[in-house]
Amino acid sequence: ESNMKKIIFKRIVAFVIDWIITFVIGGLFFLMGPRFSVEYLLYPSVQMFSAYGVFLGVSWFLLWPVFKDCLFNCAGLGKVIMRLKIVDRNTFGKPSASKLILRNVTFYFFIVEFVALLVNKGSTIGDLISNTTVQER
Repeated sequence: ESNMKKIIFKRIVAFVIDWIITFVIGGLFFLMGPRFSVEYLLYPSVQMFSAYGVFLGVSWFLLWPVFKDCLFNCAGLGKVIMRLKIVDRNTFGKPSASKLILRNVTFYFFIVEFVALLVNKGSTIGDLISNTTVQER
């Protein structure tokens, strides 16, 4: 019981870290492009955005959360920092890339996922549909 509470707490912190990374890097991508100037940091304007930067930013926000766990040995950066890993619920081994992607499709519904994490004793909807779980490293 106390170990489950510890894992739930670590998962919440890891999730916050992942969202911070998503927003910071995505925000930087939005600012990339030929129109950006340091002056816009003091005096923001719609003119600071270019099609290139908007494309990169939107692409990052749509793709990074879904694929993040495929890059760091079955864990996003938040889970790596919190010393957690994702495992297949049946084999307790490394889940397939398709399971890692499937479990993250729900990343955008963070309020629902947070409630599910608490109600389902440490399992999110993403965990349930992909048949994965999160453990300490």
